[in-house]
Amino acid sequence: EILAKNFVLLRADDRRRRIREGIQALTDGRDLQVNLDAELLETLVFITEYPTPMLGEFDPSYLELPEEVLVTVMRHHQKYFSVEKGDGTLAPNFIAVMNTAGDAEGLVRRGNERVLRARFNDARFFWDVDQKKTLAARVPELEHVTFQAKLGSYLAKTQRAMTLVGELGGNEAAVRAVELSKCDLTTELVKEFTELQGVVGGLYARAQGEPEEVSRAIYEHYKPVSMEDSIPSTVTGRLVSLADKLDTLRGCFGVGMVPSGSSDPFALRRAAQGVVKILVEGNLALPLAQLTGQDAQLAEFFRDRIDYYFR
Repeated sequence: EILAKNFVLLRADDRRRRIREGIQALTDGRDLQVNLDAELLETLVFITEYPTPMLGEFDPSYLELPEEVLVTVMRHHQKYFSVEKGDGTLAPNFIAVMNTAGDAEGLVRRGNERVLRARFNDARFFWDVDQKKTLAARVPELEHVTFQAKLGSYLAKTQRAMTLVGELGGNEAAVRAVELSKCDLTTELVKEFTELQGVVGGLYARAQGEPEEVSRAIYEHYKPVSMEDSIPSTVTGRLVSLADKLDTLRGCFGVGMVPSGSSDPFALRRAAQGVVKILVEGNLALPLAQLTGQDAQLAEFFRDRIDYYFR
């Protein structure tokens, strides 16, 4: 009680409730709904003592940028909740959570708006600069981006995966998607906002006139990133994702980089789990021997992941 009188809420549940109720009060009576991201909510609960949400706004001209870019800037870089209009489109608003009882003069709100404006300006600058070179023109640059010391560059990985996606039954669109899938690693936007790799590639492919089948496959080729995540939405996207993950698994097992204990620097368990999830939920009938390249150790690794998935 003494802590609460001094603006420190001891219990996490109380801080969580204060954030939820504060957001509700800010949006009541407005045509706004907040994307209450569960992970971000937990972060804010545990980095504040007396959380107080506030509603900020930004220039609607920034909505010309893709929603994915704006939401990533707000969520990952500023720890803001994004806000949508009633029709589901992004609103020129955000919810920030300050660690104080109030902001009567609006100084904290204006400070947050100023910082977000600078971040959005960066994103817009990087987007415009990146458009001066197509993804296809960036392919040779992948030779200078190391995938893994023993396995070579991302260009070498791309070339292996292009062959592999053909072996898995992928069409020309699948091969093209694999060819362009890692090119966004050379873009300024991904260098600044690494969380957007893959997504940026898909957005750039669409903006640069690549077929929708290709751009969608690039956009989703890192999926699924967890057991809860969805698989790519198209067959082409599923094959591209499989080729990318299988190349990583085959390559790492081939040079002896097998996960042991909690050590798994290339997230091979997650990659194998993603392969299993795509095969099962995408109803793809591919022989295990074909997937593993006849590697007995990798086949055993997959069987463990299959057991885990069905458990």
